[in-house]
Amino acid sequence: MIIKSDKIEFTDFKGLGLKEEQIIILSKVGSNMYGTSTPESDLDFLGIFLPTREQLLMNQVPHHTKLPKECGYDIQLWSIYYFLKLACQGETMAVDLLHSPYPCWQIYEPNIWAQLWTNKHMFYTKNMIAFISYARTQAAKYGVKGERIDELQNVVEYLGHFDPDVRLKTIWEELPTGNHIHYFNDDKPVSTYQVCGRKFQETVKISYIHEHLTTLLTGYGNRAKIAAENDGIDWKALSYAYRVVEQIYCIIKHGEYNYPLPNNSFIRGIKLGKYDFTSVVQPEVKQLMAESDLPETVDKQYWNKWLIETIESYVL
Repeated sequence: MIIKSDKIEFTDFKGLGLKEEQIIILSKVGSNMYGTSTPESDLDFLGIFLPTREQLLMNQVPHHTKLPKECGYDIQLWSIYYFLKLACQGETMAVDLLHSPYPCWQIYEPNIWAQLWTNKHMFYTKNMIAFISYARTQAAKYGVKGERIDELQNVVEYLGHFDPDVRLKTIWEELPTGNHIHYFNDDKPVSTYQVCGRKFQETVKISYIHEHLTTLLTGYGNRAKIAAENDGIDWKALSYAYRVVEQIYCIIKHGEYNYPLPNNSFIRGIKLGKYDFTSVVQPEVKQLMAESDLPETVDKQYWNKWLIETIESYVL
């Protein structure tokens, strides 16, 4: 039996290649789940589905399905197999989905989802490395997007001053350089110029490199552009990193966490850039995790048994 929210905002499951009866859960995620949304926030959905009998028999169960961006929704659903794999690894969004609050649920199968949701603590371990490593990577790179887009913009503007049919080697010595812009003058016959990970040989026309870098610049999202205008700080990424570590802290101290988090207003303030970067101090959780009573690994034998029973009972 499928239960739908009174405020369901998505119903086109055929567009995802699914039948409604396959849905285990479809929930709002992201800032609308965290309680940190702003008027500029996107509406994101994430969910889990059961494979069909035919997909199982033909060994063709997809990892996930999602709508094309042009459909106007950012929505994807994982197969129950893929979801359990990610949850056992401590993958951030999989564990987050297990903590989605009831008001975010769009549609769900009460029996299967209840078993997952009420047993989410069984995915807590000392080795939730994905949570911590992701958070620290985000924090360490909080300024990278702004810096990259700033340097990319400089190169695009510089190349725009030259005849598009001129070869890059003609202005080789005057090309801009930076942390994300490098020359590669090695022993190869043709030297290359790298801009934000894109390499161009000295023999290409300026029109070629200008076109490619302009496309790359256009592809950068609003977050990167805002970061470039905000002293290179991507406050949204920083707030995400801080929130992730807070979730781990709540698990260790209180045995679980729920959205919104206790210090949600502070996290939202970070996202809005209300706090000086030096004041955003993340709690040290690595040592606390090592000293906790959390198990070393997820009990995969339990979840494998659960999955077999679920497939036998519910697959169409």
